[in-house]
Amino acid sequence: MSKSALTNNQVKSVRDARLITPTAANIPTAETYHAKVTTAWRGKRAAGEIIGKLVEITACYILHQHVPLQEERILACTMPNRLGDYIQLHREIDAVARIDSRTLLICEVKLSKSVYLQQGVGLQQVSDSARLLRSGGCCSQVRKRLVYIAKHPLPLYYGMTSVAIDDTTTESGVIWLTSEQIIAAACELDIPLPQGWMNPAVRGRSVAETAEWRHFANCSMMPAVSLQPALSATQGSA
Repeated sequence: MSKSALTNNQVKSVRDARLITPTAANIPTAETYHAKVTTAWRGKRAAGEIIGKLVEITACYILHQHVPLQEERILACTMPNRLGDYIQLHREIDAVARIDSRTLLICEVKLSKSVYLQQGVGLQQVSDSARLLRSGGCCSQVRKRLVYIAKHPLPLYYGMTSVAIDDTTTESGVIWLTSEQIIAAACELDIPLPQGWMNPAVRGRSVAETAEWRHFANCSMMPAVSLQPALSATQGSA
């Protein structure tokens, strides 16, 4: 689905909305991804895409230590296309937690330039997801969180406020995770981070296939594999 703003008519027309697992949505896992890229890299790839997924995995691992996340985080629904025909669509939400029977907390993880973080990058995405969840009957209330990765918290514009990582009552807010926290979590999960991963210039380049970058790419597709034991262990001790 597009990351641009949804119209009111689109939101009102949503049918059969539900949250499902990435596996149920046929989103690639480490095994299926590895099978696809074993024979060909298919040209250069965006370093930022790979780094972003690695950071997302580690950020969700950190979040789960404070607010138990659920595996069902893919919003499946049917919406009309331009011809008026209803088609099945999937919208990925980075992290979802069930607060109570009526309330969900949803998170959008962002690693970006400081100016974009301060301007609220990801706010439209998380807001559209919240509207679809409510309209589709998945819940009546949604707590929205932007999870920003930076060396340190930054001043926020447009009325956005920072919230604690375990805050589940504030309607919307920004959670800050430092680069040190990401590095520590990556070490716990045994996930590699490319040198200079916090540098926008590194994330903005295209990379050719090498053994090192193939390894980074394989690890970036491993949430279902590497996080499953961590999530289960944490839930079991709760």
